Amino acid sequence: MASHFEIIIKGKEKELRPYIDGYMRGQGVRDGYFFSKDQPIDLRPIREFIKYHGDVLHLICLSDLRPTIRTAIKQAPAEYEFEIVKFRKITRGYFHFSFYTAHRRSAGVIKRMLSDLPPGVKLVDFSPKEIVRPGAKGAELYTPVHDYIYRGKGVVEGDAEGVYEMHQRLSANEFFNCKKLDIHS
Repeated sequence: MASHFEIIIKGKEKELRPYIDGYMRGQGVRDGYFFSKDQPIDLRPIREFIKYHGDVLHLICLSDLRPTIRTAIKQAPAEYEFEIVKFRKITRGYFHFSFYTAHRRSAGVIKRMLSDLPPGVKLVDFSPKEIVRPGAKGAELYTPVHDYIYRGKGVVEGDAEGVYEMHQRLSANEFFNCKKLDIHS
């Protein structure tokens, strides 16, 4: 499990984002970092906007890239006025999810997805419900009553990298509704 950091950087987004991307590409780095605005992560940035009196961006990166990003900000031209205002190690994360299907085959896919958790990740408050109505025939799309329903909700929590991976997997499946990620130090 790789460790990650959140770096809060004060600066205008239209200057900071291309500068960081260009600097990192110049160093041969293509991945391992991203801006939180580009991902479904809930960081409540209004708090930092008020606290630091202006534009701030949250950058998430692998711990190995932290010195490179720090150097990039220090070497930025003075007119950009970039400033790192906070480093925070990300230790855990979580997100809420729900799912619904009226097809047994899709229910099997959902069950497999939820049983294949990355190391350090667990399901919390998981409440699946399987409803079988033998009297209802067929699982047509527009029938008022389906003969089979599988639905539920829960929370995925644990290691930040594993939680992020699960969020990506579940969000890509049409039967899941995933809320934004919440990460903590």
